[in-house]
Amino acid sequence: MKIFQKKIANKVRDKLKNTLKSNIILEEEKENSSKKIDNIKYVEPIEIENPPTLLEIINVKNEAYKGKRLAVKFKTNADPKYFENTEKFKIEIDNENMCNYDGKTSVTNGYGTIYYTIKEDSKIGDKFTVKIILIIDDNYKLESSKEFIVKEWIDNTIKTKSKQQKTKYLQDINIVIVKKGDEFWEKNDWNEKKSIKSNKN
Repeated sequence: MKIFQKKIANKVRDKLKNTLKSNIILEEEKENSSKKIDNIKYVEPIEIENPPTLLEIINVKNEAYKGKRLAVKFKTNADPKYFENTEKFKIEIDNENMCNYDGKTSVTNGYGTIYYTIKEDSKIGDKFTVKIILIIDDNYKLESSKEFIVKEWIDNTIKTKSKQQKTKYLQDINIVIVKKGDEFWEKNDWNEKKSIKSNKN
């Protein structure tokens, strides 16, 4: 009886220990997820400063796909009104023939996004640099730039369809178990080493 009670106590202790460990991991994951800027998880708003001192493109990846939209993301402590003024906020691209500006720049809580569309006739491997400039006054401006490279868009739905077709094929396989002495066994001249046959419907 004492041995049984000891086993129960050990199980309860282990379960509590695992539960506590899981809670710690969840808290760590929650904390880390709040820092994933490139996944647009902005949890800490950036306070506005006057004059502003921060303007930085924060895209982690530099891929730009033919015919697809490119979101250039940045962070700043400037008042959003700066980005509504074309005299204050400017965007420069060293190869304007590769993409079109969608005419939209949004800034919320210190995080902004500029939208472009990469042209279909752009070449794979071509590179271009996006520079954003915020002019505070005649003697002071902020700027940040990042280079992007054009790549071919891979449609993941093709892989999904291929997987679905393979799954469908497997579902169409009918496994028939035949016992020794059955009519099917005798007809196919089977032996003990060959007792399963698969037929597609």
